Amino acid sequence: MNSTGKGGSRHREAHPHGSGPSAGALWRERQTRWARRDRGNRAISRLIWLAAALPLLALALVYPHLPERVPVHYDAAWRADRYADKTLAALLPFGFIGFLGPLLMKPIAYVSLRAQASKGNGSPALVRFMNASALLVTLIFAALGVFSLTSMLSKPLWSGISLPRVLLFLLGATLLYTGNFLPKLKRGVVSGFRTPRTLRSDEAWARAQRLAGRIWTAGGLAVAVCAFLPGRLVYLAAPVMLAMIALPLALSRRMTD
Repeated sequence: MNSTGKGGSRHREAHPHGSGPSAGALWRERQTRWARRDRGNRAISRLIWLAAALPLLALALVYPHLPERVPVHYDAAWRADRYADKTLAALLPFGFIGFLGPLLMKPIAYVSLRAQASKGNGSPALVRFMNASALLVTLIFAALGVFSLTSMLSKPLWSGISLPRVLLFLLGATLLYTGNFLPKLKRGVVSGFRTPRTLRSDEAWARAQRLAGRIWTAGGLAVAVCAFLPGRLVYLAAPVMLAMIALPLALSRRMTD
């Protein structure tokens, strides 16, 4: 008799078609999904600090085998132009250079996430993006440190491998990842492809982020490919990166007119 009371009414609202998951089950599923994302973000955070420590590990391994005079500065073509006696004080900057990645990216991530959350736009996906970006930037600094230290050996481990090309490839991977994530960003105060026109409405924002995402994904891939081009063709990466900035500005303006 009382099955059609308030409890029954609530039951029918939770299951409008007489079947389907309850509100509690949906909540548990959402909590499980958030927990998985949180574990993934914590794992990426640990990888960031492990990557930052790679140059220190390289320093510990190569230090006993270094010559008495070691290069401590390189020119734009990655040729040693300054030497010093082999001391820990002279080499520690190379060992700690990997930590520039998290020291640079963690404050940026903190400010960005706080600003987004204050506008109601915080999300686990944004946290994952900031962590992954920090990891890629840290890998760039770590590669610089490891390559610098191992190239000081009498017989360099990476002979024939160009550090600028390695760094260019990692930069291309970072840009590609950023482009892939841009369409997932909500309209906010710090992140995304932001212009007065793209901030006019949610629709204008979504269209501009999709467009910029496609351009940055293709551009990041092109930059990574440029790292493998012979000779001066590698410098094609420069106009590609300029186009990645100019094209979204020009095309999004036309789309939002």
